Amino acid sequence: EIGPGAEPGDRVLVLIVETGVTVEGLVADGADDDPFGSGRGMVAVPPEHAASAAAAAANGGVVVLLSAG
Repeated sequence: EIGPGAEPGDRVLVLIVETGVTVEGLVADGADDDPFGSGRGMVAVPPEHAASAAAAAANGGVVVLLSAG
């Protein structure tokens, strides 16, 4: 999940927990504030990391780090 306040275009660091690999990404769609929605946003990563990031995300093995500064 993407933390509240993340806006499209914000740079993030995606950590794939199982491997410890970090990948730079961009917020493509911010988190949904709708209480009946999923509350999740979307992050774009480079094509060479897309498959591993998607597989990890499907298993809950991704942490998205957003800089507060």
